[in-house]
Amino acid sequence: MSRKIALSYLFAGVVYAGVTHASDADSWIAKSDDLEIHRDAFLIAATELVENGTCTPSEFVEHGGWVRSNSFESRSVYFMYCGGPTVANRLYLDASTGEVFR
Repeated sequence: MSRKIALSYLFAGVVYAGVTHASDADSWIAKSDDLEIHRDAFLIAATELVENGTCTPSEFVEHGGWVRSNSFESRSVYFMYCGGPTVANRLYLDASTGEVFR
């Protein structure tokens, strides 16, 4: 599964993938690694994943948001577990491109 998440979804503090306000999603990603660098990419990806039913807000909060992956040393890749803490449920986000993949 691979898809790009358009950065244009974020405009004036509202994510247009639905009705979720950025302030709600900010709390989901608040403990993410490198938040100050990749906040917009984390916010957009988290909101899209919650709104399409892949993840829940509580999963983001429980796992602490996006975690830096050491498996992709040359890329800004972060992971998150949605559906349980197993490798099969791990989603990756390339923060530079917005691509979410397994």
